[in-house]
Amino acid sequence: MNFHSLNKSTSLSVQVKQVDTKECISKNYDFCIFSLGYESRCTNLPKLMAKNPSKKISYRFSHSQVLSYKSNEDWYNSNDIEILSIPHDEIENHIFRTFAKKKSKEFSVLLDISSFDRAYIASFLQAFYQLSKEETISINVNICYSIANYTPPVEDGPVIKAGPVIPEFAGWPRDPALPTECFIGLGYEEGKALGALEYIEPKSTWLIKPNGIDKRFDQSVELANKTLYDYSSKTRVIGYNLTRPYATFIEIESLVSSFIDDSRPIFVPFGPKIFFAISALIALRNYPYVSVWRVSSGVNAEPVDREAAGQVCCLSVVFQNQ
Repeated sequence: MNFHSLNKSTSLSVQVKQVDTKECISKNYDFCIFSLGYESRCTNLPKLMAKNPSKKISYRFSHSQVLSYKSNEDWYNSNDIEILSIPHDEIENHIFRTFAKKKSKEFSVLLDISSFDRAYIASFLQAFYQLSKEETISINVNICYSIANYTPPVEDGPVIKAGPVIPEFAGWPRDPALPTECFIGLGYEEGKALGALEYIEPKSTWLIKPNGIDKRFDQSVELANKTLYDYSSKTRVIGYNLTRPYATFIEIESLVSSFIDDSRPIFVPFGPKIFFAISALIALRNYPYVSVWRVSSGVNAEPVDREAAGQVCCLSVVFQNQ
């Protein structure tokens, strides 16, 4: 396996490594964390792990209980998977209480981010980070993402939230007077991305474009972001492969690290959730100098049922207080 770790001033180590999908699915975990929402791919990974004896928990969406929500709920219930209703801002306390019951210094977790919203993903990663820091324990987290079949873009709803995804990802630069470097993960949200750029007014912008497993997806992303490419003479485009999250992590963290001493890096990760997770991990590994933002229509966004394409990509992280 490949490891990537930096020695920070804190004793907390956040190691990121490459991991094979088959290994992720077959491993026995202390906890497997899934979502219960309206996308049919919510149950893709749980079904692949149906015979895995690990403890499985699903977290229920409190809104948009439409489309495939009911069939997902029925499947979880029929397979005796516990369903919890916990808001994202209570996840950290919930994780602390849940892990405390096991009275262990080492934990293994599978986190299926496929259908969680960004606030939940950030809250889980922040909880693991804080728990390992405060309790001097090691948490090995395999982050999994079910790539979706192609769906055409839908019209953006109005922006109702623009700022740090959760308060812990607001960032704190060495000098507030430093210029901003903006790293935007591209998706279909051109209008929201343009709004974020106009609000942030970065010194320069990096557009990070996913390459999917379907040419229609690549073409739609390209078409949706034509205006962004011409936003500034200091806008640059980088491609990444959806199926190679570790390689993406290595490349993007190296790029961001080169700016930390003389700028304020801000991620605005639209597009596939796996890039959001990569952005959040880079922020945690470089805490508190990197911000991660969310620009969202919230509950006003039109629900879209995304079906799993059959391919799952994974990234492994070890949170450890050394």
